[in-house]
Parts: sequence; C-alpha cells; structure tokens
Amino acid sequence: MLLAEREPNLRAVVVFSGAGYSFDRSPALRARLLTAIDRIAAPVFFIHAANDYSLSSGKVLDARREQVGKPHRLKIYPPTSSRREHLGARRVRISGRKHAEMSLQ
Repeated sequence: MLLAEREPNLRAVVVFSGAGYSFDRSPALRARLLTAIDRIAAPVFFIHAANDYSLSSGKVLDARREQVGKPHRLKIYPPTSSRREHLGARRVRISGRKHAEMSLQ
C-alpha cells in the first residue's frame, strides 16, 4: 500500500492480509495506512483468510475506500488451516543450512 500510494500508473492493487498482525497493535501504522489508502488511485482488492490474525485491517481500509468514493473490494476466504497449525512452530531452511525451528507464537 505504501508503494501503491506513490505509483499513479498502477492499474490495480491486491493486498493479502495487509498488516494483519500489526494493524490493531500500532496506532502509528494504522494512521499511516489510512493516509496511504486515501492516496491510492487504482482499485484496491483486500484479501484475508477467515483465520488471519485479524481481519480489521481489511475491513477498516475497505470502509475507508468506500468513504472516499474510490474503487475497492474485500474478500474473506474460508480458513486456510487450523489456528494451531497457522500459529505453530515450523521447520525452515535458512540459506542451505540445517533446519531450524521457528515459533510464530
């Protein structure tokens, strides 16, 4: 969204769970994204899975587009995985090294 606000030649913007984790926790980020969303010229399509950390970023930013009369759409898809699987520890390969455990909790 921050790049899209500075790029007037974009034909469309697709946002996948934008700031889903941080939107509710950071008033500064929320304010910055609300400013950016007002300035985007292209239509914006917000996409979330129903079990994202939070759906409020998509709902709030989509509502803002409605208020300012700019094209928008919000789609909330069914959950992509169980909440436990979504937040659990995952094994990741880091630059060809052995696997390391990474907890997303």
